Amino acid sequence: MELQVTGRYFFARTYSESRTGQLYPDYTGAFAPYGYRKDEQNKHKLIPDEHTAAVVQRIFKIRIVQFISSSSQYRR
Repeated sequence: MELQVTGRYFFARTYSESRTGQLYPDYTGAFAPYGYRKDEQNKHKLIPDEHTAAVVQRIFKIRIVQFISSSSQYRR
């Protein structure tokens, strides 16, 4: 019986923590992902980096073209 109570507590705690993260979406990582930089006034906010934005956009365009060309092969 003790495991069930502990399991319920764990579920309730993780559910409420994930719900809080959905309501207040702050970035909590140590480093910003490629293509972004941290805001100087608010360290929990990400801002697109002007220097790497063109590279990230090109990567996404290449991937979209590859996806469209690969999905058209299966339609035949």
